[in-house]
Amino acid sequence: MSINVQQLESLINRVLLELDEETEGKIKVSPEAVDLIMMTAAHESHLGTFIKQVRGPALGIFQMEPFTHDDHWIYIRDRKWLRDTFERLKEGRKDAGELEWNLKYAILLTRIHYYRKPEALPSKELPTKEYRAELAKYAKAYYNTVAGKATWEAYLQDYLTFVVKT
Repeated sequence: MSINVQQLESLINRVLLELDEETEGKIKVSPEAVDLIMMTAAHESHLGTFIKQVRGPALGIFQMEPFTHDDHWIYIRDRKWLRDTFERLKEGRKDAGELEWNLKYAILLTRIHYYRKPEALPSKELPTKEYRAELAKYAKAYYNTVAGKATWEAYLQDYLTFVVKT
């Protein structure tokens, strides 16, 4: 069983809109960011089927590892504007275990994960098939890493299966 697609997408959009407003546009909400976070959830947890990695440390619907969580907090801590943003959002630093049940917190940290990457998100102005493939390649490169077991094709297929439902 997975999370309702429309409800999760709406929640992600609302959280990212709040983040955009609180950062005064430094971390913008965009359809591409929402799609990327949806794709991440689709691939990493089959859209919420798993909230704890079966054979590993990753947690939540985005399957973020505690080490990654802690690294993001070093980044946040060192940027007063971002640290203050999280405080205003009532999502100051928490234990990594919070990723299992606090969707807002998990969405925010997943967005920070991608925000820290140097390459711009693929543009939704591309033809749909190409856009989704580029989004999957981006997710593979920046969430799973080159050394990870997943393929960009698996990200795309999971997105199509759990989000688009083709």
